[in-house]
Amino acid sequence: MATVLSEKNNKEVTLLTPESPAPRTGPPLMSNPTLRNFAPRLGFAWDPFKDGKTSVRASFGIFDILPLLSFLSFADNQSAPFNVQGNAANLPPGSFPVLAFSLAAAKSQLRTAYIQQDPKRDYAMTWNLSIERQLAPSVSLFMGYVGSHGVHEPFAVDDINIVLPTKTPIGYIWPNPVGSGTVLNPNGVVSRIDARYFNNSTVFHAFEAQVKKTLTRGLRVQGSYTFSKAIDEGDGINIGDPFTNSISSLFFFDPKLRRGPADFNVTQNLTANFGWVIPSSKFSGPAAVAFGGWEIGGIVSAHTGLPFTPNLAGQGNGANGDPLGLNNSDPFDYPNRITTGRCQDPVNHGSITYLKLNCFTLPTAPASYASQCATFTGAVTAPPPGTVYCSNLLGNLSRNSVNGPRFVNVDFSIFKNFPVHRLSENFNVQFRAEFFNVLNHPNFGAPIDNSNIFDQTGAPVGNAGVIDVTSNDQREIQFGLKVIW
Repeated sequence: MATVLSEKNNKEVTLLTPESPAPRTGPPLMSNPTLRNFAPRLGFAWDPFKDGKTSVRASFGIFDILPLLSFLSFADNQSAPFNVQGNAANLPPGSFPVLAFSLAAAKSQLRTAYIQQDPKRDYAMTWNLSIERQLAPSVSLFMGYVGSHGVHEPFAVDDINIVLPTKTPIGYIWPNPVGSGTVLNPNGVVSRIDARYFNNSTVFHAFEAQVKKTLTRGLRVQGSYTFSKAIDEGDGINIGDPFTNSISSLFFFDPKLRRGPADFNVTQNLTANFGWVIPSSKFSGPAAVAFGGWEIGGIVSAHTGLPFTPNLAGQGNGANGDPLGLNNSDPFDYPNRITTGRCQDPVNHGSITYLKLNCFTLPTAPASYASQCATFTGAVTAPPPGTVYCSNLLGNLSRNSVNGPRFVNVDFSIFKNFPVHRLSENFNVQFRAEFFNVLNHPNFGAPIDNSNIFDQTGAPVGNAGVIDVTSNDQREIQFGLKVIW
């Protein structure tokens, strides 16, 4: 078990509910969910043929995830009234710094936190089954399955003080006109509300395979492959956006809206490495010095791209806006995704313009919803017959439904050993030349900086879907000298 975070001067801060008119100061920060933790684990290893060459292993375990300082402190120590933060915009010239700071500290713009007061026990169940077989004296094969399920895991949102939508047969619709709704906490004491929940459900499944040849005749080789899927409802724990492809204020009111591949999900991963001591026993004298003692090695890495989410304004490449009318400090929105025809794959592989922009469109609603819809004012195309462009309707795109470019990299090294037996049998001076990304192959990152498809008005955004970053460095060469004794 763990104790609940406390502060010696009773400066804990939290809203008892997201709608509370003012934060409560002092203990307790929340109830303690760890007092009845019970985490059994079971495993076995079996040699079915009793020849020492085959091993079958399996295990199951429950592991508690404790609400430690790193999870709670970031929200609590930035909350009013003990830490005064606020927002101010459209200030007249000459306002900085005195007037800017005074306006930013206005009560209506203060920042505080909501921490779930009755969290349930947070734990993960993990299991695995594997078989390993020695195929030859120096060669072994490993194959296995690994799985896990996280229950009541933490989930962080940077700002939950939004206007809540209405659920309709066509999806969630926010009030019309856009921006006319009332935020969750309209009491005027706080504006931004950081939130910490314990309602994240996570799942991981993976198939793993490995072939390994231990060192014989100067050669060792190893290759590993993983096919996996990690699914969750948000990856933020102490902040809403721990990764560059994260969305910092996912919708907290419906877990289905945020469920998708984890921000760190890599579906396929292949890694191979080798090392070879080049034979030199045939050389002697000066030839042995020149041609003996050489080693080469290499690492080949390849994996599929990381997922990301194209946006409709709000977050991304500067086309900020609030088409839904969330009225908070961190708005975002999904566009609609077309999945028919050539849009089954929404990306242009091998192109800097990575997203197929024609595979995304503005959210549309049947004409019968026209009175509830706020139409896009800058849309350059007409909606399909019998429909209206509805800017306050959440698009049908799901979180992390598009994968970035794949990654391929080769590293190479060459060593030359100079044994100095006069000093010691083990004394060796090794010259090393290492080549990182030896092929100088560029790997491109996902177009996260240009992830907006349309702006708040529905007009296309310049450079939408364009890649502007690489995910590895250009070729690097380094030389070193290593003394071993």
